[in-house]
Amino acid sequence: MQLHSITYTSVASYALSKADLEHLLSTARKRNLEQHITGVLLYVEGRFMQYLEGPKAGLEVVLPYIKSSPMHHHLDFQSMKAMDVRAYEAWSMAYVTPDDPTAAPTLSSDMTQFLNQTSRQVLD
Repeated sequence: MQLHSITYTSVASYALSKADLEHLLSTARKRNLEQHITGVLLYVEGRFMQYLEGPKAGLEVVLPYIKSSPMHHHLDFQSMKAMDVRAYEAWSMAYVTPDDPTAAPTLSSDMTQFLNQTSRQVLD
C-alpha cells in the first residue's frame, strides 16, 4: 500500500477552549483510525499546524472534513507527497503545545520551528 503525507497550517476562527480541543481531537482520532491515518496536531496561540499520513484514499476522506471545519480559516496546504514509511505510526492524532513539547520528541524540523516561532511571536 502506497502511503502519502500532507501538512497544512491554519488560523483558529475563535479562541478554542480545552473542551473544544478535546472534542476536535476525539473526532479526529476516531475518523483517522477508521481511515488508517496517523499524524500530529499542533495548536499554538490560535494557529494550527497538522501533519497527516496514510493511504491516499484515507487522506481524501479526511481532508474535506478539515477543509470545511468552521474552527479554522486561512488553510495553507502543502502538496500531498508519496512516502515509504510512517513517521508517526503509533499516533492516530498526537497533540502538542509549546507548554509540553516533550510530548512528541520526534517532531519534524518544520513542526519544531512552528512551535518555536509561534511561541516567540506571542512573547514579542
